[in-house]
Amino acid sequence: MKRYMLIPMLIASIIFAREVTFRYTPNISAQTVNLAGSFNGWSSDATPMSDPDGDGAWEITLDLPDGKYQYKFVVNGGTWITDPNNPKGAPDGYGGSNSIITVGDWEKFIGPSARGDGEILDGALWHEQKLPYLCDDGGGKLWIRLRAKKGDIESASLVFHSGRMLPDTIAMTYLCAEAPFEWFEVVAPFSFDVRYSFHVGDGHSISSYPQDSLFRAEPGDAPVFIIPQWPRGALFYQIFPERFANGDPLNDPRADANGDGFVGGDDLNTVLGNWGAGTPPSANVPEPATMSLLALGALAMLRRRKK
Repeated sequence: MKRYMLIPMLIASIIFAREVTFRYTPNISAQTVNLAGSFNGWSSDATPMSDPDGDGAWEITLDLPDGKYQYKFVVNGGTWITDPNNPKGAPDGYGGSNSIITVGDWEKFIGPSARGDGEILDGALWHEQKLPYLCDDGGGKLWIRLRAKKGDIESASLVFHSGRMLPDTIAMTYLCAEAPFEWFEVVAPFSFDVRYSFHVGDGHSISSYPQDSLFRAEPGDAPVFIIPQWPRGALFYQIFPERFANGDPLNDPRADANGDGFVGGDDLNTVLGNWGAGTPPSANVPEPATMSLLALGALAMLRRRKK
């Protein structure tokens, strides 16, 4: 059993997560139904739904922090379907649309904010003990991230509670932002059981997160993402020649053995599937490998979205 958990100090607190139930009744024969969305990296198999009573209605309940999420249902592993019972949607970039669900009070996240005004929106603070918020690199280091409202705080710190008189505090660095949130990150030593929390500061104000509890992680239990030797220091890129009109059919590339017209190297799924093989997946492929522009630290959480 995994043993990273919340350790009560005074009384266990709910860290701004809410139970959200997704339901879908397919109008085609379904052997499997999965939920894919912005909350699970658009994975088509990470969040399977179930139909325990066999009435044809598949469902799953997730604990989600307040925010706005996009999602789709994936039937039989390859058919992506918008929620027919949810009229709210947004373009999916493939000519269709994703369904949108708002959890909690979304308006509080999109209002104005200013660093240094002494006001901290505690409801926007978020950390959970799974990727991409927690990661054991397999080399004695723990990567930890914290979310806050964009432009709301001036500083964030990781606080280790080791049982001593005073906790150890490590300053976190700004990582990135995507409205309406931003993320802070720190890399800390990780060779024994740790208990930790966060301090965020803005102006003369300081907030603790969580307020009455601690997170706990142990080596061997935290999510692990190891970068093999072969991609370290490498730059991944993609060349995308735009060709919307076939001006000279004589220079068309030949189709491959499968006859599907694809000519090139490995796709992202191939790279991820061979991630830990120790050598580049394209070492024995005559054509150069191509990949999307990606941050190495996020590769393990990416999956191709098939529509």
